[in-house]
Amino acid sequence: MFLPSIRRHIRRILLLLALPPAAAALLFLVTALLLTVLPANRNFREPESGIDIYAEASAVHTDLLLPVVGGGRDWRETLNYSDFAGADSSFQYVAFGWGDREFYLNTPTWEDLSIYHTLRALFWPTATIMHVRCCAARHRPGS
Repeated sequence: MFLPSIRRHIRRILLLLALPPAAAALLFLVTALLLTVLPANRNFREPESGIDIYAEASAVHTDLLLPVVGGGRDWRETLNYSDFAGADSSFQYVAFGWGDREFYLNTPTWEDLSIYHTLRALFWPTATIMHVRCCAARHRPGS
């Protein structure tokens, strides 16, 4: 006699426990769908001319490559070529990478990757470092 009653209560408890995560997942999906449908920057028009910048990825790190001169900025006024090994005035791009100091210094390749450094870099407020280097000319996509 008590068995059907207990089963009913267990079902209700399981349902009540499952509802909040299910509702959160549904809310996330509906929000994601709505945000992908709503237009953003409707009036955006690509300019006829601009500045070519590049993202360059190594095995573990990513750098942004900016032209030495462009967009009203001349990096030669800030950076001294003598501070960079092998750099001279023929270099046309400056690469900037930024991230967790320990991760940058202790993870140059995938073989050096450790769970400890990865989790620490992602979730713990640690010291950061900027990696800067001079680069030769880059090729335009399609050329």
